[in-house]
Parts: sequence; structure tokens; C-alpha cells
Amino acid sequence: MLLNRLTSKKLSLMNNIFDFFNQIKNLIPLNLESGLCIYGSFSTLLHMKLEDHLWVPKDMDIFCNNYNLYKEAKMALDKVANKTEVLTNQHNDNHLKILFHTNWYIGNKLISLKFFEKTIDEAINTSDFTISAIYSDGLNLKAPGSALRDLQTKSLNAINDEWLTHPWAVKRLVLYRYNKYLQRGFIDYENKIKSQFVQLKYI
Repeated sequence: MLLNRLTSKKLSLMNNIFDFFNQIKNLIPLNLESGLCIYGSFSTLLHMKLEDHLWVPKDMDIFCNNYNLYKEAKMALDKVANKTEVLTNQHNDNHLKILFHTNWYIGNKLISLKFFEKTIDEAINTSDFTISAIYSDGLNLKAPGSALRDLQTKSLNAINDEWLTHPWAVKRLVLYRYNKYLQRGFIDYENKIKSQFVQLKYI
């Protein structure tokens, strides 16, 4: 009986996630090849097994590197969502290469649309963990080679050996994201990532 209730709860959770994703997909023209897609925790959850859905993302990150699509998506979201802020960053020290960034709320879900001055492949190569670097439009995806396998095995693996040398990889952010995924049930097998932190005296 308890197992049935848990399964029913997860099914309901997943239906809500897919309903929200379809709502967004009906509003804006998600298309991986054109440069408009989701990434981050929401994309991670969409590609996980049902039995691993123990957490719910609070936001949806949308990647865009096509300015016309960015304007089209922004106009569509402006009509139906509550805008919270518009951020502009055109400084040379913007290592993530985010030029424009707008946030909205639909219900209690935050939607974050970012216009990047880089390709999806470049975004993947400068990410931290394989499981958080899945870029998807719902039908097609781009991800690091081991990302889907890592989702299946709940493995927390870094994109590459140089990830902690990236300018964005400040101690506070790196440790926060590492602990966040551990809390979500992912495993740092053989403490590979933790050992890097120890060497750098992060912990």
C-alpha cells in the first residue's frame, strides 16, 4: 500500500513537471538546433528515471544564443508571466558570456531566459557536472558523453579535469552545487570530486 502511494505521488509529480514543460514549449519555440532549449536542474529531472524523482526543481533555465528567438521568447513570456527582473551584462569579465538575462514567474515556478554569446557545445565544455549539462528541447538533446549513464547510476562526475580552473568556479558556488547534488541522491563515487576539493583546500 505504501509503495503504491509513493509510486502514485511520483507519477503525479512527474505529470506536473511534464505539464509545466509542455506549457512552456507551447509558449516559446524550443529548438535545440536553432539555439533555444532548456538546461540545468529541470532538464536533468526530465531525463531521469521515475523512481529517482525525489526532488522538484524550483526554476527552469532556458538557454538561447539566437537573438531573434530570444526576442520572440521574451515577448511570449511577457504576455503570460509576471516579470521579476531584467539583467544586462556586457562586461569583458562576464566569463559565462551571458549578455541578457530575464526572469519571470508562472505560478511558483521561476523561468530564467538567458541570451548567451556562445554555442551549446561551448556551454557544455565549461559546465561543472555532466548531469547538469544536458541541453534539450524535449525531443533532442546535447550532453556530455557520460551524462545519461551518470543519471542512470546516480553518479556525480565532473565534465573534465580542468573544471575547477574555470573563472566561475569560485569556492562557495562549487561547494554549494556539489552538496546540492549529493542531497538529491547523486554519489561522488570513490570521492573523486571531494579529493580535488581537499587538494585545493576547499574543505
